[in-house]
Amino acid sequence: MKNLFFLLLLGSFFTSCSNEENPALQEEITHLKNQITEMKSSDKSPEARFVHVVYFWLKKDMTEEQTAKFYEGVKTLGEIKDVINFRLGKAAGTPREVVDNTYDAMIIVECADAEGHEAYQVDVIHDKFREDCGAFFEKIQIYDSLVE
Repeated sequence: MKNLFFLLLLGSFFTSCSNEENPALQEEITHLKNQITEMKSSDKSPEARFVHVVYFWLKKDMTEEQTAKFYEGVKTLGEIKDVINFRLGKAAGTPREVVDNTYDAMIIVECADAEGHEAYQVDVIHDKFREDCGAFFEKIQIYDSLVE
């Protein structure tokens, strides 16, 4: 989108400064107009992304070391090759009846598509997290969505 804006601005500049007697300038203007047309036609809304949201309820009797190990481990999931966006959070404590504030941690993992999510699920980093940290939570709740 930034490139399109730049090309539009540049094209507008050249058009306003154009000297019809300068063939090289006219050729450059035509080239820029063609680039703008191509970019506009390819500037479609992005395809749906695959968003994987996981809520964790940690065991109540965990030590500080175990809690630290969980958070260190969960952060490694963002390093998986197919992850294009990763966020880690906690319950906000919003005082509304419809809000569930009982979980301890949550992650949002965004992949380009369902295939990327499948690759994420079988990645060695994901396997290591489950192996090293799976005993630290008593419950997880997962929501998978396609978003535009």
